[in-house]
Amino acid sequence: GGPVLVKAITGGPDGSNISTLVVNGSRVTFTAFTPATGVELWESDGTSAGTAISVDAIPGFVGSSPQYVTYVGPAVFFWSTADTLKPKRLWKKT
Repeated sequence: GGPVLVKAITGGPDGSNISTLVVNGSRVTFTAFTPATGVELWESDGTSAGTAISVDAIPGFVGSSPQYVTYVGPAVFFWSTADTLKPKRLWKKT
């Protein structure tokens, strides 16, 4: 078959601006935007029910804008900052 929509994270004309897709086994980790969280880390198992925000590193609408997402074993590492005046910070989720 053809492609199918997994989940519409944010509706409307602007969408979720999904990027930085990283595969780990049967899951994919990616960044996505919502008005409530800003750009944060999400995970999906390929189903709508299995697609959800994974890390809300900086709660609120500003977001943490994760970058350089990579897996080391089961842990996901990334760096981010919500304020360009602050230094980048290394984050880890197991």
